Amino acid sequence: MTTILGLTQDDRSLFWRQVSRGSKSAAAAGATLVGFASAFVPIVPSVLTIALYISGVLAVCVASILAIRNLLIYTRRAMSDMDRFARAMVKIYSDYRPRTGRFDEIEEICNIGKKEVGPDHVSAETLRERMEANPEVLQIVEKGEGLDTVLAGYTVLLPLKALTTRRILSGEVYRGFQIKSPDISKQYTNAPSLYISIIYGRPQGCDRAAMLINLRERICEVVRSSKNPPLIFARPGAIRGRYWMNRVGFTPIDLERSQIWKLDADKVAEIFH
Repeated sequence: MTTILGLTQDDRSLFWRQVSRGSKSAAAAGATLVGFASAFVPIVPSVLTIALYISGVLAVCVASILAIRNLLIYTRRAMSDMDRFARAMVKIYSDYRPRTGRFDEIEEICNIGKKEVGPDHVSAETLRERMEANPEVLQIVEKGEGLDTVLAGYTVLLPLKALTTRRILSGEVYRGFQIKSPDISKQYTNAPSLYISIIYGRPQGCDRAAMLINLRERICEVVRSSKNPPLIFARPGAIRGRYWMNRVGFTPIDLERSQIWKLDADKVAEIFH
């Protein structure tokens, strides 16, 4: 489904139906009257012709006024809905707190990952090596539950060097496990590409949604602080992951040779601004 400015084709169709409500009939009536007047000018250039012209112009003006009125009403309602949605989101996610993961948490994180994600989860040794290359790759989100703080989920986002980016695009690197510590940049700012290695959120409440919001905020921060938006790489896991990557605009690098998908820089700039 085509998406422009965040609106799908169905969204835009609904928008134009709302804006043109009532104005279509007035515009059609005005055009008909003007058409009749134009047809009668060479035959009966009389008061009737002038009256038809005036009536037609007035009908078109009424149509314009109705369209502007509907546009203002629709926009006000949409902004009100967005404001209510934003307030609800703030209330829901006010208990979530992101922070950078620590080295002493690696074993616990990977044990959870192996149990919940499966054998495709990165090993503790590999995650440790990646954190030694860049200590900020592991981001943990915690949630307050009463007086306790519990794990809501975590993400591993890798900033990659230019050579590694080219190797992924050429198909030389075709799995995330091939990315080693020398491939990881020490800084996120101006990194040529990012690799979404892991997104894990507990299947309770809004934890998974909180993880996606946190990941989006991290990528937005990189985009805002960089001269050029980076490419984003990821590997679709389950069917749900493949569905959402398709929706966002990820495309496979090579269906036969590579498991990695990419999101081009122009799409990154459009989505994560």
